[in-house]
Amino acid sequence: MQNLSLMLVPVLAAQKAAGDGLIKPLGHHELLLVLVQLSLLLLVARGLGELMRRINLPPVVGELLAGVVLGPSLFGLLLPDLQAHIFPQSQEQSNLLSVISWLGVLFLLIVTGLETDLKLILRKGKTALLISLGGIIVPFITGFGLGWLLPDSFLADPEKRLVFSLFIATAMSISAVPVIAKVLMDLNLIRRDIGQVTLAAGMTDDTIGWILLSVVSGLASSGKFDLGTIFHSVSAAILFLAIAFTIGRTIVDQILRWVDDYVGGVAASMSVVLILALSSRNQIRKGNPQVCPNQGS
Repeated sequence: MQNLSLMLVPVLAAQKAAGDGLIKPLGHHELLLVLVQLSLLLLVARGLGELMRRINLPPVVGELLAGVVLGPSLFGLLLPDLQAHIFPQSQEQSNLLSVISWLGVLFLLIVTGLETDLKLILRKGKTALLISLGGIIVPFITGFGLGWLLPDSFLADPEKRLVFSLFIATAMSISAVPVIAKVLMDLNLIRRDIGQVTLAAGMTDDTIGWILLSVVSGLASSGKFDLGTIFHSVSAAILFLAIAFTIGRTIVDQILRWVDDYVGGVAASMSVVLILALSSRNQIRKGNPQVCPNQGS
């Protein structure tokens, strides 16, 4: 017993010395806040969603409105102390809720992918491309004009108005594919031609928009166009799409066949789909981090 105690002394001393580096477990209060936040968000989102449905609007309109209602614009204005207690200005607490929201967005994108008809999109590719160009060019021009005409008080550095205008133009050009997909699902249009063309145009908008954002961010940070970043962004997107539409489809098909033959069951197939989808998302971020920031694609 004495020998065991002597052996544990260095271990305990090392743990004490490295106490600041230990990962602290999630506290009960933080966990309770996350559960309360989720419950309140689901309640308000579903309630407003059903209200929108009754007035013949897509429920996603009410679900998006829930964020405004529970934020400082309404809840914080009427009951600031209660709103600050439930949604505290804490980075750790915000990160916990962000992880859950990111998972929700990723699952929605996975469902969107399962509902996408690639053959139809390829047949309607020209139409989708023309729609996408219209959805980029018009917002880009109007966004640039807005950034150029805004007063100097809105700018952090009035001497960099060109960069600011380009950023506003790019931000206005980027669409929200998850929101588009949810609207199409709510309206039962996602499996129709118009729904598939809309999805294809939105995906093209996002791809081009995030590449433009990487160019503008490089211009803002270095003051010049970073050709290396532009080449990296474009080549990463093209390479990923090329692999996904060629050997990627064959590999995924073989994996799903093997799982179905040797494992079987809906749970196994769904697990494989989730693993592949999350892995693909991770590879996109590694290959092109500037065009997939922590916002919401």
